Amino acid sequence: MDQSVDGVATLFAALVANRQAAVLTEGIIGALPSTLTARPFSPSLAAAVIKIGLPAVRANPHAEWFARLLREEAAGFKPQLSMKV
Repeated sequence: MDQSVDGVATLFAALVANRQAAVLTEGIIGALPSTLTARPFSPSLAAAVIKIGLPAVRANPHAEWFARLLREEAAGFKPQLSMKV
């Protein structure tokens, strides 16, 4: 996968152009263009741990605020049992 993609639309275009596959979260399925399709994994994948890297020196207050928002959102997240394809 090209590591230079700068957004979801660019990612989707690269997937289509290069006939590639990607592992995406359930929340992105509604945004998939008609040229891409979602297929569930069988057996299901285990929950993933996601970490954020923040600078140890001269931390950006916006980045810290964003990380706090993500933590709060993750704490209240309840996974769905089925995925619409």
